[in-house]
Amino acid sequence: MADRVLTPYLTVHDGAAAIDFYQRAFGAEETGHRFADEDGKIGHAELAIGGATIFLSDEYPGLPRAQPENPRWFGDHAARGRRYGRR
Repeated sequence: MADRVLTPYLTVHDGAAAIDFYQRAFGAEETGHRFADEDGKIGHAELAIGGATIFLSDEYPGLPRAQPENPRWFGDHAARGRRYGRR
């Protein structure tokens, strides 16, 4: 059977603060280029925690929103995943 990987993609209110938190709490490392707009809002960032990869972005209109009415362990966020691998 081929290796398959599920990569979570987190949407957060403050991407820079989330990255800082993941670095301090879990030793996360940014592994790719951080794509941010002129206001500093993160469109895409890649983090490595242990052997896992996490994608992260700030909220943008038209994309899944973080749910402020639902408490989370770190701020308010929405998550989606991408699967990589061969069939």
